[in-house]
Amino acid sequence: INKCCLLQPNIRTHNTKLLTAYRTYCIENDFVPESDKAFHKHLQQIENLKHARFRDNEENQFGYYGIGLHDHH
Repeated sequence: INKCCLLQPNIRTHNTKLLTAYRTYCIENDFVPESDKAFHKHLQQIENLKHARFRDNEENQFGYYGIGLHDHH
């Protein structure tokens, strides 16, 4: 999260984008990814992140307010 994400209150990202970036990062750096449940549990412990359903690019899915991905991921 520290290397790939921005933590700012005015951004939001769907779960699928966060999970894809997380798994890609793990593969590229020879880490074994945690389960989806463990990943979400970790995100929910970060202060000021809010998990909710929202529309982005015509898709209405669950995601997090307060987190985004750096452009290179």
